[in-house]
Amino acid sequence: MNDASRELFSEKWNGLSPGLEQLHFCGSSERVLHTVLELSKKRTGRSRILVLEPTSPSALMTALASHGDSNVISGGDASLLCRAIAESAERIGAVAVQPEFGDPRQRRFLRRVRDLASAEGALMICDESVIGSRILTTGCMHVFYGVTPDVVCLRSNDDSDSHWLAGRSEIFELY
Repeated sequence: MNDASRELFSEKWNGLSPGLEQLHFCGSSERVLHTVLELSKKRTGRSRILVLEPTSPSALMTALASHGDSNVISGGDASLLCRAIAESAERIGAVAVQPEFGDPRQRRFLRRVRDLASAEGALMICDESVIGSRILTTGCMHVFYGVTPDVVCLRSNDDSDSHWLAGRSEIFELY
């Protein structure tokens, strides 16, 4: 991705997700994984990632799930999420979720994920990379569902090396 494309994506992102004012170009999903781990460790002092497995996981969710210090649970089951947090809360640095469009239960589920992550001091990571560049025209799923995560993973086009992270300023101050 060239500099002009990065600048255009950055300009178009402004205002699409209130509260997520920082935007960082990462490139590959592998670099996003390392950045998320680093942000989690610096923000919480913990490295475990609780991955809520979606029906069709993105490359990033697959990478997060295969990370050595992750715990993978079924994505739509709030009771499993509560149990996983209760069993290892002191080690959870982030909870990663890939919102699924069109499921009426998603709004309630994502709010529950937000509340549980906040209660444990963990970051809430939303992977919206599967939407690709359509995010600039259709908007973000977390905004549609009324939830503001700490960090959102985005992709500016179908190129595998065009991943971005958007997040709250206080999260990226540590990076």
